[in-house]
Amino acid sequence: MSGSAFPLLPAALRVKAPRATVLMTHAAGFNAGSLRPFAVALAARAEKEAAPVDVFALEFQGHGARHASKPDALRWGEWASEDVLHALSQWPSRDEDVPLVGVGMSMGATALMQAQLAGPEAGAPFRSIVGFEPIVGPAFSAVAETQQAAAAGGAGSDSATGGGGGGYFPPNPLYEATLLRPWVFRGAADAKRTLAGLRLLRGAQPDVVEAFVDGSGTVPLGSSERDDEAAAQMPGVPREELCALACDPAWEAWLYRGGNDLWRQLGRLPARGGLTLVGGERSPIPAMAFGGMPGGEGPSAAEAMAMLVARAAAGAKAGQCTPELRMVAGAAHLLPFSHPAECADIVWESQLARVCGRD
Repeated sequence: MSGSAFPLLPAALRVKAPRATVLMTHAAGFNAGSLRPFAVALAARAEKEAAPVDVFALEFQGHGARHASKPDALRWGEWASEDVLHALSQWPSRDEDVPLVGVGMSMGATALMQAQLAGPEAGAPFRSIVGFEPIVGPAFSAVAETQQAAAAGGAGSDSATGGGGGGYFPPNPLYEATLLRPWVFRGAADAKRTLAGLRLLRGAQPDVVEAFVDGSGTVPLGSSERDDEAAAQMPGVPREELCALACDPAWEAWLYRGGNDLWRQLGRLPARGGLTLVGGERSPIPAMAFGGMPGGEGPSAAEAMAMLVARAAAGAKAGQCTPELRMVAGAAHLLPFSHPAECADIVWESQLARVCGRD
């Protein structure tokens, strides 16, 4: 289980008396460090409004050099939210009187919302949540139901790859592209050049790749069989010059075939917390949650995100939270990477200003 939250902001931007504390959670395959440019943009927007905030990040299991063991990728819908709750319980330096706001990307957004649901309303940890394209929908819920039934019957999955008998989402472009991703590099500089050229990060700001690699996105090769495979990809290069992605694509790919049961619980999000869901107009990911595939039939990103908001809003009649939807023009799935200032504005305007008493 991932242990703690740690600061994202450089020392020059840390504040002694924050109006709010923000906990950021990253997308699958990335790490806490990759969120640093977005955190700086958000802190700058809050400072402009004379409402300084402190920003921390959580790094999920299996991502980054701090986590040697990797959990069952297929069951991320269970352990990711546990990571959030564990980090909150092991965060002794946080002032409980300062409101906590969750800001998550993709898998990270899903985990924040699940953590908000984990206890009674009075114990909901977040004053509000802003989720950038959470992985939620009936297709993923169906996978989770299959996994739960398999677990009840004694079937399991391989903890290293997720390739067992637990039920999983069909092969999809995310899964296939991840398996083909370069993962061995001749040092950090080579890693930054190579990753910056990937289609996945084509629209990302240059400092995102820098922050990802410098934040333990790559690790030196060890002595395992997988490290031997890595070294074999670059024959003739001294092993000590090589590094590999800390989040192994062979494991990461199976995250994209796992499920979660958040769809069934959206209407129960506590009234204590506000909720803003944000989507990228060019993103193919929201449609996958409703059975669509990139390039095929299915709802648009805006239509799929609207269905999530409507599902969450159904609980508002019973006094639960009232969510809102924001869409970012020209953005794909990893929109805080490509549009950090605009996404920071959304966080501030939709939730953080109210929490900080500046609405």
